[in-house]
Amino acid sequence: MDNPRNQEKEYRMLQLDKWAKMEKLVQDDFAIDFVKFSRCSDVNYYYEVSESRRQVLENIMEALITPNINMIGVCGKDDDNNIASLLQRVIRRGWRDNLFGMIVMISIREKPDIRRIQEEIAHEIGCSFQRQVKQEKKTRCCGFNNYFEFHSANTKKFATENAQQLYDKIRSVPKILFILRDVRSRIDLAKLGIPFGVDHQGCKLILISESNDILSNHMNAQCTFMF
Repeated sequence: MDNPRNQEKEYRMLQLDKWAKMEKLVQDDFAIDFVKFSRCSDVNYYYEVSESRRQVLENIMEALITPNINMIGVCGKDDDNNIASLLQRVIRRGWRDNLFGMIVMISIREKPDIRRIQEEIAHEIGCSFQRQVKQEKKTRCCGFNNYFEFHSANTKKFATENAQQLYDKIRSVPKILFILRDVRSRIDLAKLGIPFGVDHQGCKLILISESNDILSNHMNAQCTFMF
């Protein structure tokens, strides 16, 4: 039969451990956000998960300063408040440690609209698109199909011009971080006008997606973290 004193001592040790973890959680704003958005009341669960998520944050920050890593994947639900909390801390640390001259966060969504994304990026980095549009002579026989073909051709032309101007502008920024949220399919970064890798060693990307397959196989992220 167990000694009552030993049982009491063990109970006290467990309580001390519990309160130590609670104290650490209370002092940790990252953990507070996790607790706020979680429905579980188990302190040990809070502690273990908050520690694992803190490790993800540290791994991301480590990857951001690694020269040969330019694309990082984070696998998780984009509408999860914990993802938002993680990104806030990445951005905060990026500014605090002077890692980047610009940090741009854009939502890609289910069906990527190239021109919309380009315009949002341009707004964030202070790029004004300059273009020359040829004024076509209007004829009486200009039907709907002709107008549609002309409009479609111009849309593609503008997207290409935008991409080149964004490319040049981004290349002029020595260190820039792009956070692309809600990635649901492969994105052609060249069409967007985002240079990275050999084209721009100072450009880093963090991609948020629910699909590890998209991050690892379609976008070829060099490291992927589950969150």
